[in-house]
Amino acid sequence: VSSSHFAENLHCVDDYFSMVGLDDTATSHQPVHAKLALSEAFSYPLTLLKYGIPLVSNAKQRKKLRICVVGAETICEGDPSVLEAWDTVQDSTSGTQMEVVYVGPGVDPKLPYLSNVVQEFYQLTYHEYKQAPFFRQPDIIIMYHPGFSRYKEWFLSVAAMCDGVPCIATGFKLSDMEDITNWMKHLEDEIPIQFNVSYCGKNAMKSDSPIKHERAYCGPCVIYKNWKVTTFTVTLKSSYHTVCQEYLTRYS
Repeated sequence: VSSSHFAENLHCVDDYFSMVGLDDTATSHQPVHAKLALSEAFSYPLTLLKYGIPLVSNAKQRKKLRICVVGAETICEGDPSVLEAWDTVQDSTSGTQMEVVYVGPGVDPKLPYLSNVVQEFYQLTYHEYKQAPFFRQPDIIIMYHPGFSRYKEWFLSVAAMCDGVPCIATGFKLSDMEDITNWMKHLEDEIPIQFNVSYCGKNAMKSDSPIKHERAYCGPCVIYKNWKVTTFTVTLKSSYHTVCQEYLTRYS
């Protein structure tokens, strides 16, 4: 089954499990928490398939799909269960070879390699990676729970995504998406940059595994990984150097 076929027919993580024989019957012997953990791991690659493939031109004809996971961290995107989920998804999608490039200061370059997915690991920010001699243009960029508004360094990397590459960002909850869109709107008012948002809403491929989370202003709550998703492209209204210099002048 092609990756584009999965993108067209996926409505939730359970749809994928049914397609590949990991439905309730096949997993009936597993405890509930194991099934929930499975949905969390698979929400990473399936979010990419569901929301990324439709944004890539000529996706059905492509033999390779180069995916850049920006802001990746070993404890999250590099978790063995998440890496294995990528491998399983690749194994069940014929015709398109996925090349997954993990880029981020928190990436361990010695993460285990998989049998089906072509992988690369770079302990760099995206704007550092883009300037490196080994940089290759990705077909799509995905950022899981990036926290744009909390880390000023993100702007330099996001501005470097200005060459028309489709971008995806996920969030734990509704307020994460509000933070992202507010961050974008604020920057558009202050900096010569434009964010072209094509979708912002609930992620059909979200994790079903609840996580207890302590918030300073409202106490404990429950969140879900990859619960919300935003897709966009970035357009600079001036040169990259000028845009970044103006940002640093205003916000340093």
